[in-house]
Amino acid sequence: MTGKAYTTSTKKTVIGKKNITLKAPEKGQVKWQTSNKKVATVSKGKVKIKGYGTVKIEAKVNGHTYTYILNVKKPMLKVNKKKVTLKKGKSLKIKAQSNGKVKWTSQNKKIAKVVQGRIKGLKKGSTTIIASVSGVKVKIKVTVK
Repeated sequence: MTGKAYTTSTKKTVIGKKNITLKAPEKGQVKWQTSNKKVATVSKGKVKIKGYGTVKIEAKVNGHTYTYILNVKKPMLKVNKKKVTLKKGKSLKIKAQSNGKVKWTSQNKKIAKVVQGRIKGLKKGSTTIIASVSGVKVKIKVTVK
């Protein structure tokens, strides 16, 4: 299709106000624009998320238009337990409901460790396990006996 203008579009979901980078699929002088500056702004392919909703980002290059439709969602995270008591050597799986990838961390890995929501008691004491998604955090108090 040499010399003819055409448009392609890609849809993408973004959870939270994390910035992303888009690339035009071909080389040349690219003109970027956004359909809603309250949701996102764009400069040189760098998209700064400002709010939640749907936004259309366009890259115009060599007579072609590439459209990226971004659905920016507010991060959501819920867990089934916020307080846990374990015996040393035992483990328990925390169930999380989320619209993004959950990151799990232990504030004291000597007392309890966590891998993909499974908490294992290692040593007597107390610590906090943190589940997070795009800036939303939930704390789970863990006591190991």
